[in-house]
Amino acid sequence: MQDRTPRDVAKLQLKAYNAHDLEGYMELFHGDAAIYDLPSGDLIAEGHDQIRAMYAERFSNEELYCAVTNQMEIGDYAIDREVLTGLPGGQVQVLAMYEVIGGLIKRIFFVRA
Repeated sequence: MQDRTPRDVAKLQLKAYNAHDLEGYMELFHGDAAIYDLPSGDLIAEGHDQIRAMYAERFSNEELYCAVTNQMEIGDYAIDREVLTGLPGGQVQVLAMYEVIGGLIKRIFFVRA
């Protein structure tokens, strides 16, 4: 697990996300992981229970899909430009920064367009 690069983890989370595989998705997170909105800095979800609840609801939507249009990696971060479809309110463009420590996601920062 520790051999995985941030890009490896980002690819695995994208695959699990698009497959709506909640268990596979959650296996990629530290137990105390957190998700934040930027630039506000607001905490969206913290810990497995809150993150699981958030994505269980999302994954119940069969039309949910994420396409990555650009990607880069810097240090402990995999950074993706994503286009999300199937969300209430329509298509959303997001910049997602996945901080990966020890082969697991520690924090995600989302910037929405």
